[in-house]
Amino acid sequence: VEKSDVKNKIERLQQRLQSINVNVSNPRSEPQQESLHHVNAAIDTLIFQIQTDSLKANIMCRQFLSATGSECDHPADIKFEKLLLGCTVEDQKDVKRRLLGLLDHIKAITSENIRE
Repeated sequence: VEKSDVKNKIERLQQRLQSINVNVSNPRSEPQQESLHHVNAAIDTLIFQIQTDSLKANIMCRQFLSATGSECDHPADIKFEKLLLGCTVEDQKDVKRRLLGLLDHIKAITSENIRE
């Protein structure tokens, strides 16, 4: 086998791989879509709260995280928990990751405010 043959084969394989498009979607029932919509609306409210009152947003985010089962030292927001349980398991995991990212953002903001 010659080196040029191997290079040509690699180029053809790379072209084939580049033409592949993978799209993964979670099938949701109508109630699951509605629950996810309400969860996203609650998170939008949290994001607005971060911009206006980071201390209150910190509490709200921890309550939402408590509803996901990851923040044990704060009481869960029961309404949010009910909405979250109506979502698919994958959506629940995504929401948890999103909330953890928002909490990190809130911590960064509050530590900046303390330094000022």
